[in-house]
Amino acid sequence: MPRVTNLLTGLVWLSIQPKYISSVSPHGVKCRWIDSSLPESSVIELLWAWESLSAATCCRSFVVVHGGNCLLQIGVRAESSTENGGVLTVDVARLTQGSLYRTTVESGKQSYLANLSLYPGRTELPFLPSNTQAVILQPVGDKGIIVIGGDTIRGFTNLDQAWISSIAEKLDATLSKS
Repeated sequence: MPRVTNLLTGLVWLSIQPKYISSVSPHGVKCRWIDSSLPESSVIELLWAWESLSAATCCRSFVVVHGGNCLLQIGVRAESSTENGGVLTVDVARLTQGSLYRTTVESGKQSYLANLSLYPGRTELPFLPSNTQAVILQPVGDKGIIVIGGDTIRGFTNLDQAWISSIAEKLDATLSKS
């Protein structure tokens, strides 16, 4: 009898397949908006962060808000539903009033929404493509936040999350000088 049980258990284990999660192509418009009042050193640092994250992770949208201003919006952003077919920019006032922003900044800790479609707070991020799969909200000191949109559910690893925290510390040091 134990052999039959072992055989049946083995067959069950063979039939269990992990669900493959694939990346999606974000529905939106490519953008590269940088605050023109930033010093060149800050621009270089922000672009380095974007290029590094977009090359090494599932990051497809990258927004930096610091000191009450949007400093950078790059990658893919949502298309506007208006007739002119424009793109949605970050409404900083609306973002900073939202619970996702407040919770992240008040805790001083990263928030990882691994499957964005399951979170009702996703409506607080209308500037991201509608099919953004995962989001990381990373505080930048006590004056800002980075919003990173990914193209894969649970696409950011623990190592990615730790790296993003380190990048935020580096950006905080740079942006606090400007």
